[in-house]
Amino acid sequence: MNNLVKAVGGVLVESGQALQRAGLRAADHVVVPHQPFNWVGVAPPALGPGVSVAPSASLLGKEVMIGARSEIGENVVIHGEDQTVVLGIAVKVGSDSVITSMTKRSLTGLPTSTEIGSDVVIGERCVLESCLVGSGAKIGDDCVVSAGSYVEGGAELLPGTVVPSMSRIPSDQVWGGNPAAFVGDVEAH
Repeated sequence: MNNLVKAVGGVLVESGQALQRAGLRAADHVVVPHQPFNWVGVAPPALGPGVSVAPSASLLGKEVMIGARSEIGENVVIHGEDQTVVLGIAVKVGSDSVITSMTKRSLTGLPTSTEIGSDVVIGERCVLESCLVGSGAKIGDDCVVSAGSYVEGGAELLPGTVVPSMSRIPSDQVWGGNPAAFVGDVEAH
């Protein structure tokens, strides 16, 4: 009896997945059944050509867009359920990082989406929420970029840096610490 229940359960799971794929196709959504990552939502995230997503990464919501040649590491969570999370071209996200946008429109005036420019390197175990990161920025391991913050293009955050809400890190500068403080210029560092 136990084997029969398991067999019926397996058939139901496979049937449900087949129905989901058929429904997505009927709604003109691109279905890529061989993709090794987890996605949750009505439609899969928008991925540019040559994007590499680790099998243990999770892309949540319909508002996730990842540019061409980007690399998403192990155990990364990118959450764009109600507001967008956009990663530019050739962005590298280190393992165990979380990139998210606020789930509801902000009454405080804080931006609700997250936008990351091209050629950005994000270290391991980072948390970025509803922020802007300019092209060419480097974010070290264990950094936090809080809601409403702007890390300008070419800026660098040292490992363990915490950028408070509504902060601005100017371009081509190195910042570090908790809270983030100016350390020097990128060229001199």
